[in-house]
Amino acid sequence: MTTSMPILCNVPWYSMLVMPGGEVKPSCRCGMLAGNLNTASLMEIWNGPVYTELRDRLLHNDFSLCGDCYSHRQRHKIFDFPEGTSTAFRLNMAKKKRELATGATLLESGPVDIEMTPYYDCNLKCRMCEWHERKGAWTPKVSAEIQQTLQYAAHIYLTGGEPLLHFESVFWKILNTEGAKDNQDLRITIVTNGNLLTESFMAKYLRHLPLKRVNVSTHATTEKTYRKIIPNGNWRKTQNALHILLELQKTKDFEVMANFVIQKENYHELSGFVTHCEEKGILTRLIRGNGKGKIDLLPSTSAELAAEIDRALEVARDPFNIDELRKIKNFYAASGQE
Repeated sequence: MTTSMPILCNVPWYSMLVMPGGEVKPSCRCGMLAGNLNTASLMEIWNGPVYTELRDRLLHNDFSLCGDCYSHRQRHKIFDFPEGTSTAFRLNMAKKKRELATGATLLESGPVDIEMTPYYDCNLKCRMCEWHERKGAWTPKVSAEIQQTLQYAAHIYLTGGEPLLHFESVFWKILNTEGAKDNQDLRITIVTNGNLLTESFMAKYLRHLPLKRVNVSTHATTEKTYRKIIPNGNWRKTQNALHILLELQKTKDFEVMANFVIQKENYHELSGFVTHCEEKGILTRLIRGNGKGKIDLLPSTSAELAAEIDRALEVARDPFNIDELRKIKNFYAASGQE
């Protein structure tokens, strides 16, 4: 069939998140578990009941299954990748465009935007994160299933845990398979706390990767606030990581981004964070706090947060940062936290 209305979100036609235990979800904010790569193949899960039902609903712009994902985004999500040059990439993307145009829910094309989370291990203990308390890692079967997609994938998102902790034994090994090396259209995003990102790591790995973006989780503009959020973290190493990336950016085309999870320890620094990032040419990723990092819902806190978001909007100049701030403002307003 031909779709009767514009699709406002095409995530389940493009995206897949693979957790340390092999669990598969359509996206990081989607609570729906689509299957497990330890017990099923990637394409079996990709065309299983969770993905197909989600696609069918989104063909009619029915977001009832999306839960926190839709409320978090406050916007529509449309992936749009170029046609590419690599043979496997072009063939897969051509199939995908036909499938979207005809409203297909069972797909011959595979996922092209893949978030890879092969282990929980982390060198730091952020107060809003519980991952360092968990155990688990990809089995050889899970790794093998993921490797098959790299010949046609457009974007992979390396995260953890801390991806730099076991980078050579896990990520570097995967990225050096024949399929990945033959795919000239593949781009990579890395999310790191920056404490292990050194000059030697940059020279050995980052310089040679087809980077799209490197996100460094800073969550603060001062060392005092940083230490409240990440007691065992090293503020100077985090700032040095950003410096290394900005230097690399002079000779390599990719984006440098700083992450800021909004929480009660740091929300007062939001406008300063945006100002600092814009002065350095760094994009911002603003993440509303959840779990341990959720802001206490006191009237005074909510009013102060609203005022700080408005101050940040006043100083922001980069369209990307302005968009991030507006999404955060809309989220808190819609949830009654502003």
